Amino acid sequence: MKTIFKNLKEITFFVDNVINVSEYYKNIFGEPIFKSDYFVLFNTGFINIGLHQSDEKSLKGNTVPYFSVENIDEAIKYLLSYNFKIYREKIKGIDGSYVCQLISPFNNVIGLIQE
Repeated sequence: MKTIFKNLKEITFFVDNVINVSEYYKNIFGEPIFKSDYFVLFNTGFINIGLHQSDEKSLKGNTVPYFSVENIDEAIKYLLSYNFKIYREKIKGIDGSYVCQLISPFNNVIGLIQE
């Protein structure tokens, strides 16, 4: 079976206050590798842990696994063929990576990252 996923790249937690929560997690994971008012990223050595400011969409999936893919457009098309729906549109992040979220028919949100 062909897979579109390379590996599990990141797990993102949606939180009420990114700055306060990142201070707590800094004690566990060390200094973040990226920090803004709305998103903080830690590298644990084998997976990244992201903290993202919660919003109205984070109610369904407050923890989102992000899978690394070679081609995000092909991965989106593949998941749409299995009745996933776009949950958060594809965007280009500050670091140049493309990210998006899709939601399954069972209300599970997953993310895709193309670096």
